Amino acid sequence: MSSTVTTPEPDQPCEEDKYLHVTFNPELYLQRQQWILEVLRANRVSSVLDIGCGGGALLSCLLEPAQTTDTEPLETEPALNIHLDLHLKEVAGIDVCLESLVSASQHLLSPSRLENSSEKREPWQPAHFRWESLTAKLWHGSLDSFNPEFVYDARTGTGYEAIVAQEVIEHLVPEVLDKFAPVLLGLYRPQFLLVTTPAYDFNARFTAPGIEDPRAFLDPTNRTERRFRHDDHKLEFTRAEFHDYCVAAAHRFGYTVTIEHVGLPQEQDPYADLRDVGAATQCALFVLSNLPLLPAPIPTLPTPPTLHCDRFFPAHPSLPLESAEILGLIGEGLTLLKGDSADLHTLWYFAEGVSVACAGSLSRLVGAVRGEPDNWELTPAASSRWWDAIVRWKAFVPLSIDDDLAAPRPSDWENDSTASWTMSDPPAWSDAEEPSADPAIDDPPPTDSATTGPGSGWDDEPMSGDHGSSWPATIFTADPAYPANASSGGDWSTSDLEPVRA
Repeated sequence: MSSTVTTPEPDQPCEEDKYLHVTFNPELYLQRQQWILEVLRANRVSSVLDIGCGGGALLSCLLEPAQTTDTEPLETEPALNIHLDLHLKEVAGIDVCLESLVSASQHLLSPSRLENSSEKREPWQPAHFRWESLTAKLWHGSLDSFNPEFVYDARTGTGYEAIVAQEVIEHLVPEVLDKFAPVLLGLYRPQFLLVTTPAYDFNARFTAPGIEDPRAFLDPTNRTERRFRHDDHKLEFTRAEFHDYCVAAAHRFGYTVTIEHVGLPQEQDPYADLRDVGAATQCALFVLSNLPLLPAPIPTLPTPPTLHCDRFFPAHPSLPLESAEILGLIGEGLTLLKGDSADLHTLWYFAEGVSVACAGSLSRLVGAVRGEPDNWELTPAASSRWWDAIVRWKAFVPLSIDDDLAAPRPSDWENDSTASWTMSDPPAWSDAEEPSADPAIDDPPPTDSATTGPGSGWDDEPMSGDHGSSWPATIFTADPAYPANASSGGDWSTSDLEPVRA
């Protein structure tokens, strides 16, 4: 008895080869967050408005205080880059979804933010201070509802210097999309506008050529026959379309624009010789220029956004001490550490009272050390990362056994200037939160997610309303991963998200 084996037609992929495995490392939402934060840092932005802020994941990052007050690198060899944090004075978010704003407001109003507290902390808890005051606001309203508070004026410092629209534009219905650039660039006139959106060309990367992905969604507007990454997407630009849209908007409203792309998969495309799909996300940076603004009517809704909540974060009231007193505190810290040296990170965050004595200025600490070269020495790290630089006390004398036994233990430390900084969970997000963006690309993950490695392209990206943040060198993982959003039909999986320092 013979049997017939059916083989695929030539050039036709086998069933298991039709759908391709695509992952990103770091995960795609983190790569977008890195691009946003790097742009904001590089331009020394002092105020940010997050359009379509969703549950507030980007805002939670922007709310983290700068580690120091320093805004210039230290003149060491190599230079210590202590100035790379954002020094924000104003932060705001706006979203049309009230449930999302309830979640976002918990980042602003959470009692777990115990900055500048005088309560005693445990020795393993780093001192957590805010050296510069910050005002944060959340607004409820639509993009096409004009808010005069958003209008930027560099002369008076009012409004917002930078506006971020992360994974927002693809969710806009046609009548609101028509007002996106006119309102943001034509009315609010920020110095910088940052836009990210999925690249439609990249969708082909998830399948073999000619294969239709069953997870994709038909264009709900019926303007095209395209299939999108999420059921709420109203459009997805090709690279050429996004370029043309951005150039035209920049020309119309007096901006220059630079377009970049982030999100290259870890895997090689087995069909790379047949197609060029590019990266998963396209990013545009609009910069206000001296180009003439082309006047045009910009109709907006008559009802302005309403203030949902706000909070003022005060600066720590510390005053700087003299260099001798700063060195005395460093010496006490080294004595408790039982060594003649420690890196700046340890001294800044764990040596009792040192950062407060410097009033948040790391350059003041470094100046005190370098001012006493006979007794103290600073050795910058080869990487120029300030927290790796080593401070050594040349006159250090270890405690004798008797002195060590008599020395105060960490549980006896009392200092009203230290912070209580608990590793408490943030409040749970509203179960009723309605996703307003791409779970396949944008959604923050549930707390029970075990994902810690690279994220897959369609499976574990956070939703557009809930933006993630930065990178290993600046990651600040005090709080655990965020609780989950409720998901809709387009959510194919989840991923982990930790709050990070801006």
